[in-house]
Amino acid sequence: MTANRFFVNSKDIKNDKCFLRDEEHFHFSKVLRGKEGDEIFLTDGDGNLYKGKVISVRNKLTEVKIIEIRKVDREFPPITLAQSILKSETMDFVIQKGTELGVELIIPVLSKRSKSIRKENIEQKLRHWELIAVNA
Repeated sequence: MTANRFFVNSKDIKNDKCFLRDEEHFHFSKVLRGKEGDEIFLTDGDGNLYKGKVISVRNKLTEVKIIEIRKVDREFPPITLAQSILKSETMDFVIQKGTELGVELIIPVLSKRSKSIRKENIEQKLRHWELIAVNA
């Protein structure tokens, strides 16, 4: 199996072990058909790159033993993008491309002419945008 890179939340890293959950677990176990003993790379979004070996693949969780930790230095200063909220597909596109180009932080801004979001949908939109950024 080729070395693949997976996003792991820093709260899922405990000592020398970490866990793939949800979409990352599904991608590893079902899409790539990963198995115990595979070596993978993990990133936590904070500039850390982990090399790990899969210990177990369970029903909804993949357990990985961390073999090596590297701090990845950024070549450029951190970039923050303040983006007025756009229509759904356009906003998704801006988040995806911004992340691919190295934007570290995207701040959704409400402006006079921006797309309105109802209060009850804010949390759902933020989770959706976070998922797009992680997948990018």
